[in-house]
Amino acid sequence: MTLRTAVFACFTLSGLAANGQTPAPSGPPAPAIVHLDVSMPKGTAEVTLPPNSIQVTDKGKSEQVLFVHKNVVPATPAPAGEFSNRSEPPLPHLTTVVFDMMRLTQPDYLDTWKLLKASVPQMESAESVYFYVLNLEGNLVPIHAIGSPAAENKTWTQEFAANLDKVMKASSHNRPSQMSDEENVKKTYVALESIANQMAATPGRKDIVWVTGGIAYITDMAKSCNGDWVDCGLYVAHLVVTLDRDHVAIDPLGVGTGLSADTNRDMEYAAGITGGRPYYREDVKSVIQKIGEEYDSTYSIYYMPGSGSFDSTFHKLRVAGPSGVLYTKERYYAIPDSRTSAQKQRADLLVAFNSPRDERQIGLTLKVTPGTPGKSVGIDLQIDPKDLLMREDGGKFVGGLTLLIANSGASGNIGEPMIKSFDLGLTPEQHATVMKGAIPVSLPVPITDATKNVRVIILDQTTGNVGSITVPVSGTAK
Repeated sequence: MTLRTAVFACFTLSGLAANGQTPAPSGPPAPAIVHLDVSMPKGTAEVTLPPNSIQVTDKGKSEQVLFVHKNVVPATPAPAGEFSNRSEPPLPHLTTVVFDMMRLTQPDYLDTWKLLKASVPQMESAESVYFYVLNLEGNLVPIHAIGSPAAENKTWTQEFAANLDKVMKASSHNRPSQMSDEENVKKTYVALESIANQMAATPGRKDIVWVTGGIAYITDMAKSCNGDWVDCGLYVAHLVVTLDRDHVAIDPLGVGTGLSADTNRDMEYAAGITGGRPYYREDVKSVIQKIGEEYDSTYSIYYMPGSGSFDSTFHKLRVAGPSGVLYTKERYYAIPDSRTSAQKQRADLLVAFNSPRDERQIGLTLKVTPGTPGKSVGIDLQIDPKDLLMREDGGKFVGGLTLLIANSGASGNIGEPMIKSFDLGLTPEQHATVMKGAIPVSLPVPITDATKNVRVIILDQTTGNVGSITVPVSGTAK
């Protein structure tokens, strides 16, 4: 099914002005915004982080934080007769382990093989954890693959040792003699990007635990560069931009006998440009647990450095909060986004529309009311305003939302989804009132006799965050 724009037949917004426009192929550029995941220093009690309590320095320039959002929100039961996209606990943090044979000597990868066989089956929960081997040829071999028919198998670790043995026995041979250093690096980055692309369908931050003896990089000798391998390495910027787009961090887990001050520093750099953390000779089970626990207490922060700041270079960052320096990525690659706002919205909506799960970045509560039999139902939607970026501009709190509604039946999606965008322009008084409750949207939704479910998606046009909820409507239109 294609995703195209359409106009709702009816629209009721309390305290908000609909602009009557739908996303178009051309228009203003997408907002030039930077999103960072930050976490408190270890041992710090969790506190509220208002935007004015955070100081960001981007390439030496101080930036104003516009919005802070807690990444993991606990479950909240929906009122009787209503539905909520936060009535269930959040999914476990998505983590993929990559066992990299290419950067380990034979004795080291044989020892690591034994350690992984002992550790992985002991994980308390294997849900949302996946595992690949990057073999000596630079090919990814799945042990437990993302998106496979067995991906939801929570007991896959019971057969992990036997499956890993099969892969390792097939992969333990002489290294390819004709592979150049550049090809080695390229294959490694392609493998990491491939996994990140598969993880992208799940909202929020994800992590790749890269079990390795060192970091793959090669300096671009064709250009003059006075920086380190991050600034001067071939394909590094492409890797970082891909991981940032997919919202994936890399956590290098250093193993083997070749670890040194230099390799440890390289692992710190690799973690620092993606927002992960380096680990050294730790049990992979413990690393996965630490990553999940840290993510549960992370926040997303957003600021707008201006379109001229996106200059296709690496920017160094420093972020501090009330209790000191906040942990986040140390650098990001400031690539310009040439898309229009409508094009970016379409891309964000497609991800949410194609996701098998509802997304909870924006809290939604929905009530379905009877409509015309076989033709429509009514929906009363409540949007949590605390999950939206509304910035002060010209004496008002401004922002933008896009609403999508789609029908589905026993055989899948029915017809075309309907899309409507509207602007938020609230006076300080309206904003104060809205922040104490919710943003209500009430409208009739066309359905057919074959409609079983209706899916509602809300997109914050500035941050790209999404909330979605799927509700049954069969038998409601009466």
